Amino acid sequence: MQFHRRVSAPAVSPKSPSGFRCIRSLPLHVAKLRDMVMVQDSHTSAAGRYAILVTGNLVAPLAEKYGNYADMFLKLLKDGNDETWDVYFVFEKDSPPDEVLANYECLVLTGSSADSFLNPDWNNQLRTRLAAAVKRQQRILGICYGHQIMARVLGGETGRASSFEGGPRTMKVTPAFFEQWFVKSDWFDKDRTEDWKFNIHETHQDVVTSMPPDVTLIASSGFTYCEAMTYKNSFLGLQGHPEFTAEFQTALIQYRLQQKTLTKQQAEESMTVLKENPVSHADFQKVQKMLKCFVKGH
Repeated sequence: MQFHRRVSAPAVSPKSPSGFRCIRSLPLHVAKLRDMVMVQDSHTSAAGRYAILVTGNLVAPLAEKYGNYADMFLKLLKDGNDETWDVYFVFEKDSPPDEVLANYECLVLTGSSADSFLNPDWNNQLRTRLAAAVKRQQRILGICYGHQIMARVLGGETGRASSFEGGPRTMKVTPAFFEQWFVKSDWFDKDRTEDWKFNIHETHQDVVTSMPPDVTLIASSGFTYCEAMTYKNSFLGLQGHPEFTAEFQTALIQYRLQQKTLTKQQAEESMTVLKENPVSHADFQKVQKMLKCFVKGH
C-alpha cells in the first residue's frame, strides 16, 4: 500500500499509479492525527482490500511513540504488500459512502474513548453505514467501542459498567467458540483444557448491557459477560484490545493517572493485573491468527 503525506496541498491529490486517490493525508501524529487516509476507486474488486474505521484519537504524547490506533491494527493484521489497507477517521465525520465501503472484504472498527451509548452525528452516520454492511453480509470486526456500537446496530444495548476495567483479563470461551469457522484447532483445540481460556488487554468502562437477538456469545470474563460475540458468520466483536502490547498498556495507564482520568486505586489495580496476569506471547499469537483468519476469510 502506498501512503502519501503532505503538509499543504489540495484536498485531493492526483490519481496515483496504484489506482487510489488520497483525499486527506497529513504528516503522522500532527494536527488531528488524520494520517494515511485513502479512498479506493469504486470499480475495484474487494479481494485483498480492508478498511480500518478509526472511532477515536489516541492522545498525542502516546501516538508519537506508539502510533495511532490504525498503526496498531496494521501491525496486528497486515500481511505483506499484496494487501490494501485503507484508513478512515469516522469520528471526524470521515465516513465514506456505502458504495465505497461495499468494496472491502472486511471493515475493522477500532476502540475509542467516546461513549458508545450516546448519539453524536458521526456515530449515527456510522451505525447507518454498518447496518447496510450487515445487510449485505460484509465481514465486520469490532474491537471495544466497535464491539459495542455493533451491538447497538444489531439491536442490543450498551451502557456503563459497574467500574473501570484495566489490564489483562482472562477470557473463558463457550462451547460455541470452537464451532466458529475462524477458530482453527491448531490454535484453539476444545480437547486441550488450556485452550478454553486466553488473556487479552482491556481498558473500558462501557459494556454491552443487553445482547442483540440472534448473536452468539463466545467468551465471557469475571467482570464482563459479553466479552466476545458473533453474528451470522460475518461479525466478530471483542471487548478487549488484541492490538495492545504490555508496554503500551503500561504507558496508557500512567498517562491516564497523570491526567486524573483514572484514580490512583484504579491505576494500581490495573498495573497489578498487568504484572500478575499478563498476556502471554502464545495467547497473543493465537488471537492474532484467529483475527487474521476472520478478516481475510481464510
